[in-house]
Amino acid sequence: MNHYQEIQIVEAKKLMDQGNITVVDIRSSFDYEDSHIPEAILINDNNVKEFLKNANKDIPILCYCYHGNMSRSAANYFITQGFQ
Repeated sequence: MNHYQEIQIVEAKKLMDQGNITVVDIRSSFDYEDSHIPEAILINDNNVKEFLKNANKDIPILCYCYHGNMSRSAANYFITQGFQ
C-alpha cells in the first residue's frame, strides 16, 4: 500500500512550479474564500465524490490545510481511492 509523503513548503512550491500536480485545499469554505493557493481546489464533503470522479489519479496530489491534521487524513483517504 502506498503512503503519503509529508513535504515542506519549499518542496511544495517546486512541485507546483513544475506543474502536473493537483493541489487541494482541505480547509473550510470560509477560509478558502479568504485566501488560498491560486491553483488549489477546495475539497469538502459536498464535492469530494465529484472530484474523485473527474480527477486524474495518475498525477501527484498535494493536500494542504492549516496544521497538517486534516490534510494527513485527506491524503490517506485519497490513497484508498487510487491516488499514487
